[in-house]
Amino acid sequence: MHTAPVTAIKGVGPAKADVLKSEAGIETVEDLLYYIPRRYIDWSTLKKIADCISDEEVTVCGTVTSVQLIPARRKILNVEIDDGTDTLRGVFFGGFGFLRKKFTPGETVLFSGKIKEFRGKQIVHPEFDFIDPLDPGKSINTAGIIPLYKSSEGLKKSGFDSRGFRRIIRAALDNYLGSVREPLNSEVLSSSKLIGLEEAISAIHYPESFNEAESARRRLAFNEIYFLHFYMELSKKHIRASCTANHKTYDLKQIDEFKAGLNFKLTDDQVKSIKEISADLMSPFPMNRLLQGDVGSGKTVVALATSLLPVSAGEQVAIMAPTEILAKQHFMTAEQVLGDSVRLRLLTGSLRPKEKEAVYAEISAGEADIVIGTHALFQNAVEFKNLSYIIIDEQHRFGVEQRARLRNKGRDTDLLIMTATPIPRSLSMTVYGDLDVSNIRTKPSNRLSVKTMAFPESKIGGVYRSIEKYVKQGRQIYYILPLIEESEKVDLKSAVETHIKLKEIFPNFKISLIHGKLKQAEKDETMRLFAEGKIDILVSTTVIEVGIDVANA
Repeated sequence: MHTAPVTAIKGVGPAKADVLKSEAGIETVEDLLYYIPRRYIDWSTLKKIADCISDEEVTVCGTVTSVQLIPARRKILNVEIDDGTDTLRGVFFGGFGFLRKKFTPGETVLFSGKIKEFRGKQIVHPEFDFIDPLDPGKSINTAGIIPLYKSSEGLKKSGFDSRGFRRIIRAALDNYLGSVREPLNSEVLSSSKLIGLEEAISAIHYPESFNEAESARRRLAFNEIYFLHFYMELSKKHIRASCTANHKTYDLKQIDEFKAGLNFKLTDDQVKSIKEISADLMSPFPMNRLLQGDVGSGKTVVALATSLLPVSAGEQVAIMAPTEILAKQHFMTAEQVLGDSVRLRLLTGSLRPKEKEAVYAEISAGEADIVIGTHALFQNAVEFKNLSYIIIDEQHRFGVEQRARLRNKGRDTDLLIMTATPIPRSLSMTVYGDLDVSNIRTKPSNRLSVKTMAFPESKIGGVYRSIEKYVKQGRQIYYILPLIEESEKVDLKSAVETHIKLKEIFPNFKISLIHGKLKQAEKDETMRLFAEGKIDILVSTTVIEVGIDVANA
């Protein structure tokens, strides 16, 4: 089944196969059988047009009786359907060339949307789908569940709306379902309460009930996760097999001296994480570890402590952050806790050409022990002499290719990924199946506890007085909102509106705005000014940079 091209299905020629490939990624019969319905229509829940009332969300089915283009100021296409109890119009604005050809009197069509009353019942821009009177083997007059498939305009123009997909998938099931082989043994199926793969593929497309559709979906979802783990394990074994087993011996006294030199005590979780990472660094195979901890939990200190091990052996460490302000923050932290014990270098895009060249030369000569930077680290001009340890902060901001490019600058490099995004263990194993996980759950003892208070809108005046008090004390304020601009659908104030209002309320304060629509350079500059204390109140959406350390705020 897996090797048969989609052209093996009757009615799918080379031209249509090209459309399926470009628009839906379908190249083989197997791809087609795994093209899962986006939703289902249950004939028993369809609404009779006569029973529909205004403002009700419904799905109705009827026969097209007329297709009319109304020559008004805004051209309108009216498609009238009749289900034997009453008539209803589907009203469309635009796309007339395609739509006029699409709707033909006598066709059976589904309309979904909100009912409006205007010279009769109508749905403006309904979601629509076409149904064969005997869609496969099920009469529209009897109960049955019909699959609806995701379909782009390109697919629809080539005949692959939901009806078109049902036809070719039905043919694929009839001719190729028997070649499906069950990859799981009966013990796994039984213990996980799963149906067989052949049954699941059939039922996901033509279930007898919604419970059967859910059982099919659950089995196919299990397959995805199961084989994701399987291939990740293979990948891990392949990486180990391709690496030169090299048992490293580092001087752990470096860690002890580091901890003794700190003016604060590490938490138990930090100590445990350092031990786990140190053990990985000295193992004969490359480390792949995720260090997870909330903002302020001390992940950076753990990373810097463990970086001393390779540095003490004459090896190099690269620490990559997603933005320049975070990279500079890590650099300042490293200067504070490491002092002159290592040769630190900062490499970012804003450095002048001569400064970059100087840093490049020090890196290639091995005169830079720990290099902290942004995307600039994996540029072709950067050549490490002996890179052995890579630390990536908030790795979701980097692509897989970018991570690989940096890792390829060393040989059998150890990798530590840090994130402040809380990920449950089950999910982290799915997303980061090739990584071991260390968690920092407790914050350092010198961290103040977080106090959360909620106020009704009627008390906003008190909030403003509190803001004024703190700013006059020389402190700074984060003012976070969920939206950039006003939305008619959600009753929430926008950052733009709030920024304007706060400037009116506090004309003598320095107030700035940051949101996702700004260019990265603008966001970085605003965050830099805030970190330097040159902004009193920073109004922002939730795009605010995770991990930014502004102690005065």
